[in-house]
Amino acid sequence: MSAQFFSPQAWFESGYQKMMGSPASEFRFVPGVTFMSTYREVLLACVGYLVLVFGGQLLMKSRKPIQLANLFRIHNAFLTVLSFGLWVLLLENTIPLVFKEGPFNAVCSPNSFTQQLELLYYINYLTKFYELLDTCFLVLRKKSLSKFIL
Repeated sequence: MSAQFFSPQAWFESGYQKMMGSPASEFRFVPGVTFMSTYREVLLACVGYLVLVFGGQLLMKSRKPIQLANLFRIHNAFLTVLSFGLWVLLLENTIPLVFKEGPFNAVCSPNSFTQQLELLYYINYLTKFYELLDTCFLVLRKKSLSKFIL
């Protein structure tokens, strides 16, 4: 068996190519062009989130809680798999840098910021917006949000 078989990065590259239609190595974060890279997009997402939360609470005030246990489990399972995958990919990309450059330079050196890490950081950034759905589930289940919003 080849070392390529055990490489999460190779699996990621293959999956990315199939999903996006271009190699992961071609990804570039371009401010103002890449999705969710402008203040306007992020501000609209945050305002939309707050409207959903507070509007949802208002709409749910006179309704019974909606039971979404299976959907919530699927959502959390997806987040768990995604987070674990990103963690493994980040480790695969950063551990060699730590051994080569040392812990400080692996984080702070301009050489440590690779195109592969840029893509992983961007996916992690997008994941944070997906995680906002957790609060929407809490609204629909009529759970207290005081510890999440304040």
